[in-house]
Amino acid sequence: MTASTLLNPMDVVKIRLQTQPLAPSHPDAMYRSTLHTFRTIMKEEGLFSITRNQGLWLPGIAPSLCRDASYSAFRFGLYGPVKAGLGIDDSNLAGKILAGAISGSTGSVLAVPTDRLKIRMQREAGRVGASGEYETGLFRGKKPTYPNLNVLRSFAMMHANEGGLRGLWSGWEPTMARAALLAASQLATYDHTKYVLRTSFGWDAASPWTHVTASFCAGVVAAVTTQPADTVRSVVMTGDGKYKSVGDAVAHMARTEGVRGFYRGVLPSYMRFAPHFTVALPLWEQVRILVGLGTV
Repeated sequence: MTASTLLNPMDVVKIRLQTQPLAPSHPDAMYRSTLHTFRTIMKEEGLFSITRNQGLWLPGIAPSLCRDASYSAFRFGLYGPVKAGLGIDDSNLAGKILAGAISGSTGSVLAVPTDRLKIRMQREAGRVGASGEYETGLFRGKKPTYPNLNVLRSFAMMHANEGGLRGLWSGWEPTMARAALLAASQLATYDHTKYVLRTSFGWDAASPWTHVTASFCAGVVAAVTTQPADTVRSVVMTGDGKYKSVGDAVAHMARTEGVRGFYRGVLPSYMRFAPHFTVALPLWEQVRILVGLGTV
């Protein structure tokens, strides 16, 4: 939750790039690159607003924190017990990948509604004028759908308007796929990099420098591995009815944009992953040491 609060701006930039109707390379695209998206949001909406769903920092922050309190807690918390339960030793990279995939996909089931709301609030955000309609952003000319920072009311609206619990969990397939890929790539890379640093270079397993170095490596691998599933998840969870199913979204993206389309927003993803992991993973390790669990 600490890392997500600090790095939510990169998530906002990524979602705008991923979910805009036109590819960033199209001359009429509202957001053409990571830097252009960043500058446009700052110019039109500012850094943040407490009362309105606008700006670079706060859109989607409330459901994002709810997501981390559930999904991320399980993703981190289950990894060690799953690895131990499967009898995976420190040299077994394939086993670590499996343990990460299990812990990530299990935790993601709880987080689907928070993912949906986070993506929608970040996509919809913009400056609201005197008319009560958005004057900037992808929803220009439309009235706001969700109240900023009021998660319970927003969930109630989604539940009422989208078929109850079934609607809240719509889009779970790419969410689980992304979560499995993320946890498998992130935790396995982090864990195994620490093992290599310790056994081949003599680094201290409890040193923050070991944790930071392993976190940086995990960010690179995770960004590249998860981006296709992340992009599909984002476009499916917008709820605008553009795609009939996950398969339809994948087929349409492959047909219209090719492989490049699945990597929309990969730069802001990495710019979020790398520092996010650099904050979250060492902090995770230090908290584990503090409460007597030792390092992973």
